[in-house]
Amino acid sequence: MAVSGLRHLRTGFWLGWQMDANWASPGWFFAYSIVRPLAMSSMLVVMYLVVTAGRTHTETFSAMYLGNAFYMYVGALGMGVSMAVIEEREWFQMLKYIYLGTSDLFWYILGRAGAKFVATTIAAAVVLVAGVLFLHVPLHAGTVRWGALLLALLAGVVMSLGMGLALAGVMLLAARHGGAWAEGLAGALYLFTGTVFPLDVLPRWAQSFGLALPFTYWLEALRRAAYGSDFSVRFSPLLAAVPDAELWAVLLGSAAALILAGVAVFRFCERIARERGLIDQVTEH
Repeated sequence: MAVSGLRHLRTGFWLGWQMDANWASPGWFFAYSIVRPLAMSSMLVVMYLVVTAGRTHTETFSAMYLGNAFYMYVGALGMGVSMAVIEEREWFQMLKYIYLGTSDLFWYILGRAGAKFVATTIAAAVVLVAGVLFLHVPLHAGTVRWGALLLALLAGVVMSLGMGLALAGVMLLAARHGGAWAEGLAGALYLFTGTVFPLDVLPRWAQSFGLALPFTYWLEALRRAAYGSDFSVRFSPLLAAVPDAELWAVLLGSAAALILAGVAVFRFCERIARERGLIDQVTEH
């Protein structure tokens, strides 16, 4: 079973990578992989420069830039994995054949997630390197706590994957417009988790909501690992009041809970879809 699962995972990874990359020659795709994330980040940078009259040497800018770079994982694994179901079932009408060929859709979806992870890692690395070289983002190899940074990144990837698996299960039961649910969720998390501005500027009810979201603690852990604990005091006193031990307990506990819940929801929805004959449904509206 394990060998079969790994084979299906590899197939899903290869197919997902081909879908994302085979529309251009390797050279053009490499250029696109650099230009696209830079262009998307540049829009946010320009808006920040307009609002602040060109000031980039601030804690807010550094926190915004780092948060925006790493938030790409939430969009890619949270929304992208769930959209794989819509793509295969509605756009290409291949989901039933993939299901018959793999016998376990779960491993195929994980493979698709792996392709998204690799592409997003390239994009995030490009954005961060550009920020250090051209925008003076204070990321210094000697001061970054690499162990904490990688552990926090892993926890965030696991949380995003858990959310993506749960949404992929829901997409098995939903019509094609269900993809908008994933987009809406990603947008809400972008707003309420302190991705581009501190929670302190939000209304009290929004602060409470943000503090209840595990991705808030993920971004805070990344910033502390990258910039140091003192940085949080200057950027977000609200989150700076959370001790490191509590921050990591929430982060790691949330990662474990979300991935287990994601697998459970996906398996439950897959069983319902099979019982109701929805694996090969095509919804026109």
